[in-house]
Amino acid sequence: NNTTLTTNTPSPINTTLITNNNTPSPINTNIAKVLATCHSVVDLEGTLIGDPLETTIISYFNMYLSKKGVIYNNILYKIIKKYDFCSELRRMTVIGENEEGNVYVGMKGAPEVVKCYLKEVPVWYDSVYEEYARLGYRIISIAYKDICGSGRVCGGSGGRDSNKSNKSSSRDIGSKSNKSSKSNKSNKDISNKSSSRDISNKSISSISSNKSSSRDKSNNTLITNTPTITPNNNNNITLSNYNPLNDRSYLESDLNFCGFVLFESKIKEGSEKAVENLIKGGMKVVMITGDNKMTACCVARKLGFYNGNVCDGEEIEEVLKNNNFLSFSVFSRADPKHKERIIERYKKEGCVTLMCGDGTNDVGALKCADIGVALVECYSSVSGRDGSGGVGGGKDGVYKDGVSNRDGSKDGVSNRDGSKDGVSNRDGSKGGVSNNPTYTYTNNNPNTNNNPNNPNTNTNPNNPNTNTNPFVQGDERKVRLGDASCAAHFTAKTNSIGSVVDVIKQGRSTLVTTIQMYKILALNSLITAFGLSFLDSMGVRFGDVQMVISGVLIAFAFMFLTRSKSLEEISVERPVCNIFNFYVMGSVIFQVLVHILSFLVVMWESEKYEKVVYNEKFVPSLMNTSLFLISVYQQISTFIVNYIGRPFRESLSENFHLRNCLVGVSCVFVMLLFRVNEDFSRYMEVVRIEDSFRNFIFFVVCLDLFLCVLGEKFFFKVFGMKRGRCIK
Repeated sequence: NNTTLTTNTPSPINTTLITNNNTPSPINTNIAKVLATCHSVVDLEGTLIGDPLETTIISYFNMYLSKKGVIYNNILYKIIKKYDFCSELRRMTVIGENEEGNVYVGMKGAPEVVKCYLKEVPVWYDSVYEEYARLGYRIISIAYKDICGSGRVCGGSGGRDSNKSNKSSSRDIGSKSNKSSKSNKSNKDISNKSSSRDISNKSISSISSNKSSSRDKSNNTLITNTPTITPNNNNNITLSNYNPLNDRSYLESDLNFCGFVLFESKIKEGSEKAVENLIKGGMKVVMITGDNKMTACCVARKLGFYNGNVCDGEEIEEVLKNNNFLSFSVFSRADPKHKERIIERYKKEGCVTLMCGDGTNDVGALKCADIGVALVECYSSVSGRDGSGGVGGGKDGVYKDGVSNRDGSKDGVSNRDGSKDGVSNRDGSKGGVSNNPTYTYTNNNPNTNNNPNNPNTNTNPNNPNTNTNPFVQGDERKVRLGDASCAAHFTAKTNSIGSVVDVIKQGRSTLVTTIQMYKILALNSLITAFGLSFLDSMGVRFGDVQMVISGVLIAFAFMFLTRSKSLEEISVERPVCNIFNFYVMGSVIFQVLVHILSFLVVMWESEKYEKVVYNEKFVPSLMNTSLFLISVYQQISTFIVNYIGRPFRESLSENFHLRNCLVGVSCVFVMLLFRVNEDFSRYMEVVRIEDSFRNFIFFVVCLDLFLCVLGEKFFFKVFGMKRGRCIK
């Protein structure tokens, strides 16, 4: 995801307000009051806790968080009500109040989303944010409107007061009353309409008499009694008290545009190397993000995996049905369900998928992927992100240190937005982005056009404001800790996608180690079984000292076998992923046959020099000495022949401990074969071997090793070598 690939350490730079004429201007009061209240940052013992974007804004503008609210330029701003960010809406809305009692609505979110709620849209709106989106900036749009001043309720857009609103309501009610009375032939007295309506005739009842609003100074809350019309359970129309603060469609209508806030998204250290490593390994890197497609494409282009094919938002549904699905490298404005469906489509195409995510919005995709990697960064956060993914997209948050993540979950799964990778962020970035506020654009241009796209001006059932989903309301949603970690197969306590490379490298190293362990154990078990059954029936036994010394040395070899390190680079070759295949089974069977044949050949040859005498107890003889030496060699051979090194992990020569262990066992074999030290030979209970028979044993050992190596290489090349399918 976009933010998984970018840093999460805010480093503020010069922040300026720019008009449409590119004229710098200082931050104005409207932007200040929105930024001061439209956030979820808290002060914990002098430390700002929350989304890095929001904490950066608070710190950079020298805003002070107190128990009463946020202080900026000696003005106190309070949050009356907050509608938190969720992935479906990609915006955050708050009702704020300054110390003078003026109440206002503030909104921030994706530019294309906020645009729909503006009263007037500057003609340069789209061109400005799209221009900076192409440069890789993450952008949030700021809007507001005043709804109350000096104790009056303001209706509509920052100028219609409560009296106008109430008069309008009165006219509407009077009109409806006249129509109702005309339809009721039994009641023709207009003056008594409100008191003589019959509920059974589906008339209007329960008119609220107080149509004005007042502010309760004792608790500093807004009280309104403006009437509205709602249907009751009997399908009768009823008038009830109307509070505009509870009407989100009213609050988010006819907003005034303030400007844009831009954040610089620097590529995380290590992201370029990690992506390059994955691509060189023959893997396709895809970004699935909630960010704007221009921002996402900019990041993908910098990292070198952008191929020109990108789909955005609703286009994803069509792309999922097309045959050219595999050609896309960027999926932008993707919501959690999109992510899961994209992973499912890749799996249907026969691809092995690895999903890297860091938030609750990635839960479905992490569970669906063959490998899920959750990034958990060491931040103590209590808030999520706002609506700024790239260009205002969404993102989720995974919160550590006992602090929960905020989400609008579904079916018990926390889903925040359509972006990817990020820790405790509320904007539309991922896994942490360098959240550096750079510029904002103010609406000082009078050349604006009316906005016909305001969703609050129609009754479209798809209107977000008609959504009955509980997490679009203003109440705080319940959150849980570590949903992404619970869903993922692996959890990395880092914010870098280098952990993805580590999972692949360590996974392959573990796989080849497991396979070779099974092969070596199988070979040693079969050889030992042959020695303890057939050879024992022939009167051949090994001494206790011989068994103990060889067993200890081989135990150390097994221990050092697992100490091999993985390589830094990921190879295009793929290791075999199961034991029961032609490579493993064929190689094991072939080596066992060669080893048994070597046993038999040496046993038959030894009978020429000494007659075999069956003894129940071990007695040193030429037969058991020669076969013991062959047994020691074969155990060394199983490690040398079946060791799997490059291109998946260190070669045998690079595995220092295993190499030295095998060299030590080989030295013991040579010392006993050529009887270098008489005392050591007697201690190991071996007898003197004639030169001709010694040369024969040495020849059999070399031939056995050559055949085993040849057979292993043959089966590996034919059945064990696999190259991944490289998807362009």
